[in-house]
Amino acid sequence: MRRSLWVEGSPDVSLSVMLIPPVMLIPSVLEEIRVENLLLDNTFVNEQYDAMTNPGSHLPVTTVQPPRLGLIGGMSWRSTADYYARINLASESRRGAHRNVATLVDTLEFAPLLEAGGRGAWDEVTAAVVAAGRRLEAAGCTAAALTSVTAHRCHAELEAALGITVPHILDPAAAYLAAHGLTRVGLLGTSRMLSAPAVQARLSGGGARAVVVPDAAVQADLDRLILDRLTQGRVDAAGRWLLEAAAAALRRDGVQAILLACTELPLLLQPERPGMADMIDAVALHVDHLCELVTDEMTDKPS
Repeated sequence: MRRSLWVEGSPDVSLSVMLIPPVMLIPSVLEEIRVENLLLDNTFVNEQYDAMTNPGSHLPVTTVQPPRLGLIGGMSWRSTADYYARINLASESRRGAHRNVATLVDTLEFAPLLEAGGRGAWDEVTAAVVAAGRRLEAAGCTAAALTSVTAHRCHAELEAALGITVPHILDPAAAYLAAHGLTRVGLLGTSRMLSAPAVQARLSGGGARAVVVPDAAVQADLDRLILDRLTQGRVDAAGRWLLEAAAAALRRDGVQAILLACTELPLLLQPERPGMADMIDAVALHVDHLCELVTDEMTDKPS
């Protein structure tokens, strides 16, 4: 199925795209594009149009660059949007203006996954996550990432099912902790994530690092904050106060720093606040790693 799109501010532009699958513009579509002022990569599109319509052109006809990074999202969609923005800001910082990452996002519906996880049916969550990963791999992605920390409970199965790299969010965090000589670290996130056996294994550095989690009452407050407020876009002073209170309890237990192992908690983060100065954003470290991975690949293997 095709649909024509009108680009605002460019009345002479008509762009026909394939909606299924929503992966890339196909070469035959290029003959339907009038490219003046088109809000895409004008150089690439103009060159391809010229190559197809001018028999004397020296330019080869190629397909539009394939996606390199696949994001498995929807858990919640707000954190997925945050990932997407952070990755592309990091890419532009590394590579220059307008140099975003070719990305596909497979967004899962959150409510059924929350319900399945709540009754312990992680096999159902895993099946949905693996199916999303396979769709992204089939679409041409060379790396995939989960945009939810809690969904990393399914990481081992996802990684085993795919033939592309799937960086775990806690691995760059563990490397950061080791590089800074931190041997006693507080951990904040959802109870479903903190109770996963792999968490301690990935962060403890083979037993060289103690990982301290909140007590049950504080953890229950954090779960309510994350699920009832942050995943619904309610970022406010009350949430920041609760986060700071949870961190203060961990500091009383002697931690040197606090790792926010949650995709929603960093939405509250204001590093200039005294109660947040020692908080480490696991999402930021994950994003940096993903951006390094895919932008290095772009440099090594340009389209």
